Amino acid sequence: MNTPDDIFHPLNSDIAPPPRMSNPFCYDPHPLCLLAMEQARALLFAAASDHAELRKEVDSGKMIGVLVVRNIDGATGFLAAFSGQICGHDSLPGFVPPVFHYLSPDGHFKKEEAAISAINREIASLSGSTLMAQLRNNLAKAEEETRQKVDEHRKVMAEAKARRDDMRAKGMLTESDKEAMTRESQFMKAQLRRIKAAGRTAIDVARQKLDAVNAKINAMKAERQRRSDALQTWLFDNHSMLNAYGEAKSLTEIFRDTVMRVPPSGSGECCEPRLLQYAYANSMQPLCMAMMWVGASPQNVIRHDGAFCPACQGRCKPILQWMLKGLDVDPDCTETADDNDNQLNIIYHDDDIAIVYKPAGMLSVPGKDNRPSVYSIMRERFPQATGPMMVHRLDMSTSGIMAVALNTDSYHNLQRQFAAHEVRKRYVAVLSNMPDGVAPGQQGIISLPLAPDYMHRPCQMVDHEHGKPAITRWTMLDNNHIELFPETGRTHQLRVHCAHKEGLGTPIKGDALYGTKADRLYLHASEITFRHPRTGKNMHFSVVPPFTMRE
Repeated sequence: MNTPDDIFHPLNSDIAPPPRMSNPFCYDPHPLCLLAMEQARALLFAAASDHAELRKEVDSGKMIGVLVVRNIDGATGFLAAFSGQICGHDSLPGFVPPVFHYLSPDGHFKKEEAAISAINREIASLSGSTLMAQLRNNLAKAEEETRQKVDEHRKVMAEAKARRDDMRAKGMLTESDKEAMTRESQFMKAQLRRIKAAGRTAIDVARQKLDAVNAKINAMKAERQRRSDALQTWLFDNHSMLNAYGEAKSLTEIFRDTVMRVPPSGSGECCEPRLLQYAYANSMQPLCMAMMWVGASPQNVIRHDGAFCPACQGRCKPILQWMLKGLDVDPDCTETADDNDNQLNIIYHDDDIAIVYKPAGMLSVPGKDNRPSVYSIMRERFPQATGPMMVHRLDMSTSGIMAVALNTDSYHNLQRQFAAHEVRKRYVAVLSNMPDGVAPGQQGIISLPLAPDYMHRPCQMVDHEHGKPAITRWTMLDNNHIELFPETGRTHQLRVHCAHKEGLGTPIKGDALYGTKADRLYLHASEITFRHPRTGKNMHFSVVPPFTMRE
């Protein structure tokens, strides 16, 4: 069992702590965090050194975090944590414990988990049983036999009708003949009704027997859902999260006033809540924190071994907003514009279109606040313009050329060109390093479907099952420089295709979302080619990047 002395790791350094607590959603790691993270990584690998399965899981990828603190004696040190579990364990020597330890073998969680697992086994056993297969077969057999009997009788009826019609055509029928023909027709129709009724009875009996078993399965599924929901609620209610004022709220209470209303699965078990909870509970003053991904990159989201990461927006933001109350925290730079020139330059316009140069740091369309955007500026400069105007967008951090429609007809025409992939765009970028196995002059195509990463807004992730197609052609230049030609226009397409391990595996320089922050994002929309919406004339525009392509 860890004690506070085992978990508080002194930092023997003369480095002064920061004046304010670092913002977990947007930060540059403080030198004390760098020193602490180096030791935390060594601590993690030391714990895994003699355990093959533990080392395997660590190597497969794990988020770890450090929180530099001042303890009750005034000493500066750090706490270390990992997110979730490792090999079924929620704690390791030297790391802070979870906010709520629920994995006790004889505890409520494990008992309920076992009960839910037992229900799962029952459902699987009954669903795949010989009885279930036989009942399905019986129903199918009853339906087929009924269909055959009905078809055979209708054939007999048709033959009898044809014979009666032939007799009527020949004439010379007595009244007795006519009555006999009528009785035959009536009998055959009644017999069809009897066959159908008997078939329905047989089908109903077979279906009732099958429905009875399905009802049993559905009842077990409902019980499973009820117990799962109750267990999740129990977990959320027992995660009592502290803040710097010493106040406590459960996860249920924290998320109640959010858009989600209910905490996502796994809430409260990330590094950051664990670190802050332990610090508050042991009278330690938080000074700065940082998170790092260790090990292999996941399949979908972009993570790089040794890269510092912001806190997630989905699970952690509501929790940390509560837990950071009472601390003097750096502002969240994700909610502010880049420190950049806010001038929008119009490089061409006529009655139908305008071509503009958007600087990095400017929004394409209005955001949550009243910051200038391409749309708002163009509305002001062209008050006579009609229609939505914005036929495409650039990320706020991306600079470059954009086409704007000044009337409704032009908007719809350009939209059709974009939809048909007739608009050609060229981007230039500087990668953080040269991709492995790629040489100057080499070309390629990246096809990786993209979907929103709801736990890490506004990030996108690769999703081969549900993602939308995204295709990028590229040509490698020299000195980490690259040309990018998107054939689709998905959000963050170029940034993800460069950074993801199935793409180039190298983030664009300055990409704070998928790589490492720098003075800017080194991505620039350099050229655009399209047909003029009114004249049909081929239009081509280019703007050189504001950063050198030879740095």
